[in-house]
Amino acid sequence: MTTMLGWRSLFRTTLGVLAIGCGDGAGAIDTGLPDSTPIAELTDAQAVQACIAFERWERDEASNLGSRRELCTVFAVAFTEDATSCEAAVQGCLDAEPSEPEPEDETPEEECADETAPEVEASCDVTVGEFEACANARVDATQRALSELDCSYAGDDDALDELEDRYEPEICRDIERRCPGLDGDDLT
Repeated sequence: MTTMLGWRSLFRTTLGVLAIGCGDGAGAIDTGLPDSTPIAELTDAQAVQACIAFERWERDEASNLGSRRELCTVFAVAFTEDATSCEAAVQGCLDAEPSEPEPEDETPEEECADETAPEVEASCDVTVGEFEACANARVDATQRALSELDCSYAGDDDALDELEDRYEPEICRDIERRCPGLDGDDLT
């Protein structure tokens, strides 16, 4: 499984959609599962359903995370070590013709066919609704962070960590405190 829910994975998702384009904002992530279902009680079939929802979101909505300039900046910050080379990479990205997205090798259903229920402590009381709320809050936070990200962050992992901490949604921090074994890969 390549889809992840965590903060840094949303930045990686933006790298994956650079060639696709940009939009007016990504739609909400909704697994279609009852919000009150505890993550610890999910069945394998429900885990597959959640995985498919996240896969579809990534394929259909992730390209709307930011403007072309913002997505080019993410790419440049990730692959350069200083502001000067970052600015050149941003300009090169903006000057390049957007290409058509590569066709997916597998459908979301095929990608998620072997997904199993997450293995979390029985004491983990996080619900599907809270997990979805965290995912959606992280999408919003990523959009806000993208608007702040510039080439001054190139090569500065400490500054990127600070940016991540500044925009980390409280609901996600709460989930991590209540269920430290729950990881973004558990439902995606």
